[in-house]
Amino acid sequence: MEKGPIQQGGRLASTAEPDVPLMARASGLDLLEDVPVGVFATDEDLCLVWANRRVGELTGVPVDDATGRALHELAGPDADQVERALHEAWIRQEPCLTWFRAQHADGGRRRVQLRATIARDDHGRCVGLIGSLDDVAAVTPSDDPAARAATILESSRDAVFSITGDGRFWYLNGAAEDLFGDAEIGEPTVQALFSSGSRHRFETDILTQVENDGAWHGELTMRGAGGGPIYVEVTLRAERDEDGRLRELSGVARDMTDRRRVEAAWAHRALHDPLTGLPNRALLLDHLEKALKRSSRDGTQVALLFFDVDRFKLVNDTRGHDVGDDLLCQIADRIRTVLRPHDLVARLGGDEFVVLFDGVEDERHALAVGRRVTEVIETEPMALPSGEHSVTVSAGMALSHTGTPPTRLMREADAAMYRAKELGRSRLELYDDDLRRRVAERVALADELSRAMADNAITLHYQPFVSLRTGQVTGMEALARWKHPTRGHLPPEEFIGLAEQTGLIDQLGPVLLRNACIQAVGWQSEVAQAPRLHVNISGRQLADDQFPTVVRHTLAQTGLAPHRLCLEISESALQGDTEVAVAALLALKDVGIDLAIDDFGTGFSSLPHLRSFPVDLLKVDRSFIDGLGPDPEDSVIAAAIVSLAHNLDIEAVAEGVETVEQVSELQALGCDAAQGFLFARPMAAAAVLPYLDHVYAV
Repeated sequence: MEKGPIQQGGRLASTAEPDVPLMARASGLDLLEDVPVGVFATDEDLCLVWANRRVGELTGVPVDDATGRALHELAGPDADQVERALHEAWIRQEPCLTWFRAQHADGGRRRVQLRATIARDDHGRCVGLIGSLDDVAAVTPSDDPAARAATILESSRDAVFSITGDGRFWYLNGAAEDLFGDAEIGEPTVQALFSSGSRHRFETDILTQVENDGAWHGELTMRGAGGGPIYVEVTLRAERDEDGRLRELSGVARDMTDRRRVEAAWAHRALHDPLTGLPNRALLLDHLEKALKRSSRDGTQVALLFFDVDRFKLVNDTRGHDVGDDLLCQIADRIRTVLRPHDLVARLGGDEFVVLFDGVEDERHALAVGRRVTEVIETEPMALPSGEHSVTVSAGMALSHTGTPPTRLMREADAAMYRAKELGRSRLELYDDDLRRRVAERVALADELSRAMADNAITLHYQPFVSLRTGQVTGMEALARWKHPTRGHLPPEEFIGLAEQTGLIDQLGPVLLRNACIQAVGWQSEVAQAPRLHVNISGRQLADDQFPTVVRHTLAQTGLAPHRLCLEISESALQGDTEVAVAALLALKDVGIDLAIDDFGTGFSSLPHLRSFPVDLLKVDRSFIDGLGPDPEDSVIAAAIVSLAHNLDIEAVAEGVETVEQVSELQALGCDAAQGFLFARPMAAAAVLPYLDHVYAV
């Protein structure tokens, strides 16, 4: 085979030049004044901050005049081209190689080669460019086209190569040598650099396409300079002889390995939980959809196990979020040890996990594999940095049936998990016909609630607070009632939770607040000192950053003074992010109203944070009042809550008081007020008037 002009003289040699970055960073810049190439440095704006005298000689611009100017301005008529090249190199954080024509004062022009590289400080931050200028005539004779072509090929960042008909390299530029490492001209063959799969593809499909179409473009896996696999984007072109027979292949290759690794990392991140490395919801749904299709074909079932960690918030609040994260990772590790090869565990967020069991035979089989997961978590305490911690989980499981869509199976397993919570936690519940009936009833009830709101069937009843010192009525709590067409008057616990879950509380809450405020304004015209109005709000309302504005507007429209309104928030609604809860409460306090924590003592996180909550009143949960007196434990807890409230200058009110003995016990504890059937049951607004100024004998 005859050698083409590019290969004359054998392998092309790259042009060596000084290590400009290292030299320019040295303290003795004066040593660079007399080197035969121009040396310069720029700042981040690519303006010259230093140059030796050779820069002035090559560009025709005195160094004193050049300093402070943009580097591309020295390029004369090619300034725009150089500016684009420098800008592209800066953006890509890559070396720059370009040429320009320098205009001299005597009217002559000189072709100048510019090389530049990124300069970084000790922290790796890009601080400018450092580079060199040289006379092109000294680098490449302008009248030698082959030499010019060789320079262009050698300076290319892409690997350029030519392959003989029998697959041997006969030309490699510098980038190709760097990419393929020990590939040698004339050495055995290009196929030796391919992975087995790529070799077969090259010898069959690719060569056939090149033979037929004259070219091929695609990606191949090859062996790189370090011996490991690299991903290379390759363009091949057929070179034919006078008879049209394939003589050689010319190719250009670009290393895509780093890009593919980045893409793979981002793809993994998009489908996996960053804390535990487990699949996330998106990947779970993908696997679940495929598993359901397989189960339809082979006649088996798919089981889905939902669970979360009981009282996980307490771990975060008392031991810190780092410990909580460690706990979640240990749970993930334990689950992996008991899964079958085709099972999958995913983390949905927070402390909620899902396990997908493929190929389940029946309910008994499903419960067996599900209990294996819960037992491996619960049997042995977790070894945490702060000490051992025993963990329990509330779990729900659902089994697929013919045609079950993925989202439905997820909902059913989730519903079973919440059933486990309702039944006391630390248990596994199966989504069965009974639970399916309950869910259907809740869906129907949600539809009825929506219609009831439209028909104004949600009304307010009121129950008084009584001072245990004076017997006077100091407050009236507004309690929602649903006048159901078949079930009678439903108390709030029968439908407010449902309203929160369905989002109907967003419409219902403001209406109830407005109606209660209108009623309270009416009381002010009936008695000299009307009691304070108490209205319950949900956790969803508290989390709404627009809710303080709703309250402010409601007070302005109805005319109720802010200090005559107290909003009650259940303790459970404050068990999320403490900082967020405090911010929400402070926003409401800015309106000028009072705040109360309802059902206090039933939660697990409010006690440590009570000092930071801007509340005015604590309502002792009725569960501690029921056993007051006969039950020493309830008496101790009630006494502790009352004492805690008074130490923080907070009013204490007891809920669910039904006997005179309970009143006596509460008075002995110093409780400020009480509420319960002993004084009055919740009543319609029309029946409230006689109670407004009534004084009880306490």
